[in-house]
Amino acid sequence: MSFFCLFSAVFLSIIVFLFYIIPRISTTSGRVDNAYYMLTNRTPGTSITTSSFNCILGACAKLGLVDSAFATYEDFEAYGLKPDANTFSYLMECLAVDLNNNDNNDKDEMTFHIEAAEEVFSLIHGYGIGITHHILKHYVQIQCACGNLQAARSAIEDTIENGDDVCVDSIAIVSQGYASLGKFDEAESVAALAEKSRYGSIPLHLTKSIEKMKNEHSLR
Repeated sequence: MSFFCLFSAVFLSIIVFLFYIIPRISTTSGRVDNAYYMLTNRTPGTSITTSSFNCILGACAKLGLVDSAFATYEDFEAYGLKPDANTFSYLMECLAVDLNNNDNNDKDEMTFHIEAAEEVFSLIHGYGIGITHHILKHYVQIQCACGNLQAARSAIEDTIENGDDVCVDSIAIVSQGYASLGKFDEAESVAALAEKSRYGSIPLHLTKSIEKMKNEHSLR
């Protein structure tokens, strides 16, 4: 095996560790920092590309390392790289994970995450990238966690209107959010958006979930 191939294999192993093993074990941000250092210091066998930076962002997303994720994103321009849909999906996921790990009732935290999510949306549109169902799902999670159900609903409706992909999970998150507040007309209206998505119909599990919450609400 050549020297170049050996180091390529080593770096690939590190990326696999970060991207696939991190979700399964307890780890620290130190490993992400080490991988970033190896990459940006051009360790033999490494290559600075959009994909390699996305691997770093993917690790940051799993851990909710917002500062590291956005610092890495800023390096795209420094290295003359163009971000892609995966780049922004990881940024949005990172915000959602971090918000979930913190106190959702903290007003400053909610404001920060909402503004950051809106900024990511703006960047996506600026690059002319379509909203993927992964990006939308994490955006919806952020908005709903902060109580902004209307903003989440509008994002789904706009995405459908633009012909971009919407998964039923995003619709279910918003629909169940309304149902939890006793707003069942809105819950059913949002659930009906599934008929316009790639799913093509309202999932039975979502219909049953709304009905169950209705029954529970009537017994209060």
